[in-house]
Amino acid sequence: MAEEDHNNFIASLPAGQGCVRFFFAACIYLAAGIYLYHGRVDFSNINHCIIVLNSVVAAAGCYFLSRRWVSSFAGSVLAGLVYGFSPFAFGLACYHPGAGVPFAMAGWLFCPAAFLDRWTALTQRGFWKAIVTGLLSMLPFVITVLYFYLLALPQLGPFFPLPKNIKLELISFAGLAAPLAGEPYNFMFSLFHIPAIFCLFGIFMYYSSGRIWAALLVVASICMAFCGAFFQTPPIIWIFVAMLFLSVLTALGIDGMASAGQADTKWILACVIVATGMAVAMFLASLRFGGYCLLSAVMYGIAAVLTGSIFFMARGGLRWRLLRLIFLYTAAAVDIFIIAEKIVAKVF
Repeated sequence: MAEEDHNNFIASLPAGQGCVRFFFAACIYLAAGIYLYHGRVDFSNINHCIIVLNSVVAAAGCYFLSRRWVSSFAGSVLAGLVYGFSPFAFGLACYHPGAGVPFAMAGWLFCPAAFLDRWTALTQRGFWKAIVTGLLSMLPFVITVLYFYLLALPQLGPFFPLPKNIKLELISFAGLAAPLAGEPYNFMFSLFHIPAIFCLFGIFMYYSSGRIWAALLVVASICMAFCGAFFQTPPIIWIFVAMLFLSVLTALGIDGMASAGQADTKWILACVIVATGMAVAMFLASLRFGGYCLLSAVMYGIAAVLTGSIFFMARGGLRWRLLRLIFLYTAAAVDIFIIAEKIVAKVF
C-alpha cells in the first residue's frame, strides 16, 4: 500500500478503533510475557516483574511505531513480538531489570519523529520538516544517554544496570543465522529464523522506496555499538535502533509477501534462495554443533517451503491472500515462541 493511501486509511478509522486495536495488541504482548516467563520468574518479585514489563512495553512501543508504515494489525503485532521478545531483549534480562528500560522506551521515543506530520501542521515535505524530524529522531539517543549518565552519578548510587564496557561483538551476528548459537548474555543480534526471511523481503521493499534516512540511523547505531562507552552509556544498548528498524521491516515484508504479485517474483525468489541456503548450511552445521543448528535448519526449511509456495502463487497470478496470511503468520509465531522459550530457559 502506498504511503499516501496508508495515511488516508488510518485517518478514516474512528479514533476509538485504534485504541481498541492497541488494547488487544497490549493484551497479546502481556499474555506472551506471562506464557514465556511463567514458571521461570517469581511474579511476586518486583525485579522479575520489571523484566517482563520491559518486554511488554517494548513490544507495545514497536507496535505503535509500526502503525506509521504498516497497514495491517497483524503485521504490527508481529513487529512488536519480534522486537519485544527478541534474543537481544532476553540478553538484557541477564543483567539488572533497569538495563531493559531504554530498550523498552525506544519505540515510544521515536514516535514524535515518525508521526510528526500526523500530530503537527508540518505535513508537507520541506526544509523545516526535515530539520524538526532529524532533531526528534535524536530523542531516543539523548534520553538513553541521560538515563545511564544520571544513574552513574554518585548522588544516585552510582548505579550501573549494564557493565559500561559491553560492546557489540562479531559473535553476536551469529544470531542472524542461529538465535541459539550463543549464550543470551552475549547479546545475539537476531530476528529469529522465519521472520528474518520476511525481513529480507521488507528490506527489498525499503530499498525500492529509495528512502535512506532511517537506514543511516541504523548504520550509525551499529557503529556506536562497536565503540567505547559514551557518558557511561554501554555501547551494546544502541542495537535497539537496528532491532526496531528491522522489526518494522519484518512486518512490511510479511504483508508484502501476502500481497505479492508477478512483478515481485524476483524478490520472492531471492528469499527462497536465501532460506534454502540457510537450511542447508544449518543442517551441515548440525552434524558438528548439535541440536540447535538442526532446529534452525528445520525453521529455515519451513521458510523456504513457504516462500517457494508464494513464489509459485505469485507467478501463476494466484492471490489467495487469506491463505497466505494464515500460513505466514502461523509459521512466524511458532518460530518466535519456540526459540524465545528456549532462550528464556537459558536466562532463568
